[in-house]
Amino acid sequence: MARNRRQPQRGGFSLVEMTIATTVLVTLGAGLTLAVGRLRSRAAQGSAESSLEVEAARARSMITHDLRKSGFFTDEAATDWPQFAAGGPDGQSRLAVYRLPELTEDPDTRRTTAVLDEYGERVWDERSFRLELGDDGRLLRTADGEQPVTIARHVRRIVVDDNASSGYTVPLDTLRVRMDFARTDESGRSLRLSREWTVQLRNRD
Repeated sequence: MARNRRQPQRGGFSLVEMTIATTVLVTLGAGLTLAVGRLRSRAAQGSAESSLEVEAARARSMITHDLRKSGFFTDEAATDWPQFAAGGPDGQSRLAVYRLPELTEDPDTRRTTAVLDEYGERVWDERSFRLELGDDGRLLRTADGEQPVTIARHVRRIVVDDNASSGYTVPLDTLRVRMDFARTDESGRSLRLSREWTVQLRNRD
């Protein structure tokens, strides 16, 4: 009677199986690397966009705070305020030069109020305050005898319009501010942001 012979069991993987497995792993690895790269790119873009949003919000707050306290008036030298000047890297910006009221502080309450003359009219600070846009994209607020204050970065253009320069679309007691921001994220992608708003000044002669 013939004995049944057991077939020897095969160990390990064949060359074909190893090739298939390697191909699958390489494909998965490439896909994972691509996905991670895209996530990093999106994260970098999102961070840069958030940074521009923060810059725009801060610029709007600081500019509005200043201009709202300013006013339209003619000084003793017959100079009309605010004034406007072209500037910026491309010369396409329209920057404001303005005056702020002279302030006095109550020693008891520490509150500051505007100084008024004998007729109840506001007394204006003799210093002029200016918005300046540098070649590096920094928007500065400068004043006579003071260190410049950085309002925003990555500014490409700022245009401040009054009633006349806007084609009479802006009210007489109001200024319109338009700002364009531009920067690149870590992947070299160009990002742009524009903001526009109006500020009603405190008075008009």
